[in-house]
Amino acid sequence: VCGRSCIVKEMHSVRGAKLVTVQRKKGGLGFSVKGGKEHGIPIVVSFIQTDCVPANELRLGDEIIAVNGESLQGATHSEAVHKLKYAGPTVTLLIRSNQTLEDVFLTGSSQQQQKDSNTDTPRGGPMPQGWTQKIDHKTGRPYYENNLAIQNTPCSHYTETATWKDPRILQPVPLDAFNWSELPLGWERLLDSQGDIYFVNHDTRTTHWDSPRGMRQQKQLKELNAFLELANDKHKKDLEDLRQKRTSLLAKTQQLDDSHSHTIPLDQSNVEDEHTWDSPSDITDDIMTLNEEIEALDARISSSAARLGFLDKVVKNRLYEDMGERDEHESSIELSRALASVYGECKGMETKLHCIAAKFETLRKQYNFTDAPIAYMVQLPPLRGPEEVGNNMQWLHLLPDRLTAKTNCEMELEVAILKDCCRHADELHKHWTVLHKEALGCHGNWEPLLDELAQFDLSPLQDHWMQASFREKLDKFISTED
Repeated sequence: VCGRSCIVKEMHSVRGAKLVTVQRKKGGLGFSVKGGKEHGIPIVVSFIQTDCVPANELRLGDEIIAVNGESLQGATHSEAVHKLKYAGPTVTLLIRSNQTLEDVFLTGSSQQQQKDSNTDTPRGGPMPQGWTQKIDHKTGRPYYENNLAIQNTPCSHYTETATWKDPRILQPVPLDAFNWSELPLGWERLLDSQGDIYFVNHDTRTTHWDSPRGMRQQKQLKELNAFLELANDKHKKDLEDLRQKRTSLLAKTQQLDDSHSHTIPLDQSNVEDEHTWDSPSDITDDIMTLNEEIEALDARISSSAARLGFLDKVVKNRLYEDMGERDEHESSIELSRALASVYGECKGMETKLHCIAAKFETLRKQYNFTDAPIAYMVQLPPLRGPEEVGNNMQWLHLLPDRLTAKTNCEMELEVAILKDCCRHADELHKHWTVLHKEALGCHGNWEPLLDELAQFDLSPLQDHWMQASFREKLDKFISTED
């Protein structure tokens, strides 16, 4: 058995580690362990008998690095239990605290009492409706299942059926109170010997220079670069199509001029080819069609160029961001506030549209010109109350699982999409206001009005796209018309 000097030497090589001495009693050491190499997590303390272990010496979730100088790193569960069982009457443990694993192993009432005595934030209480706590038999970790979500009944802000996170703490998170430095379950932020930050994924036993958000952003940027390459190719093809249409337009214009300047003789040699000669009216129709196609294509190219320029700027802005640094957290706060602001503007415009729809509804009932409500006919999204909109605004900076934060890249893209939504809603409100004035004086001739109302696309006002994948958001942004 290695002496205490060996343990101290190893302690200096493990940042944040400390020594704890435990006396074996008749009932054992007074604590239990879980984990091991086969489970993909380190050996950790999962239960503590408080009358056997000195207070505050050992905590739930503490990682046991060594027993009497013998390392447990990479050990299986049975190997760790064997070393603890035969470690002698006095056992010296080299341990390291892990807040994430401490939260994971708060399963019983005695553990909950210990947690509450060591923290200023109370935890526990009854589970929300539809939620039950279960134990993963492979790892021994508690997880939480949303039974009503399984039955497709909405019951909480969490959108999945199961999570490692206690749903009792899944509450709306105000932007000012959100901790952008918080890591997902199983991750830890450490410093190397040079003082540089690195991140440890205890589930996969891997280390990374980038935080989980940083790695997700780098993946999104690669996806964005690939998307830009394809979009730029399409943009070049559109430019070539535009050039060819303009060439055809010039040729048709010249052909029309020639048809007006002289009459083509029709002799016996070209009677059979008579159908190949276009009349001036046919040429004029072709010119009008080409003009319309050129105008539409030109508008699409201008919009595409502006949007591609924006996405290229996003790449340049976010390419060298380090999601673990303070200044990038400040960028996250700034973007999340901008996202909440423009989301609030969009919901405000949606409320104005509902007011106009209510005025149309009054006319519909007065003149009985249709059986269906106007809001239904135009597929206007349901009006949500201020409390629901407020809660949604508090969730905007989080991913759909409500547990981890979005990247700066994703939030910047969503801000741009929501600005488009606001612009669409504002244009619709102005047009509907004009239509309402026309409706007041149409004296029952509603058919043209209904046709005009029904042709508007209100999909930009739907916010379900915010739960879509990053690629789907890119497609939505690039395909939106200016």
